[in-house]
Amino acid sequence: MRERRVPVQKSQQEIQAICQSLSDPWTSNVVAPDSASNPIISGEDKKVSLYLENLEMLWRLGAVTRQPQKVAVSKIECRTKYP
Repeated sequence: MRERRVPVQKSQQEIQAICQSLSDPWTSNVVAPDSASNPIISGEDKKVSLYLENLEMLWRLGAVTRQPQKVAVSKIECRTKYP
């Protein structure tokens, strides 16, 4: 746990500096994802860890740019009994 505190403290300082430098300052709080004091995600530790691991994997995968696919449309004739 000790090794995680240093990056969290550094992040906290950097984010606080950014938030306070704005023309409309914001408060900020940075905590380790698995911290008991995490104010954003509440739930069982196992579920929270799984959720965060999934988010991390999605970030690693990144966005996929795809070309739009042409959709084949066939002409359908509708006939009614009414003129």
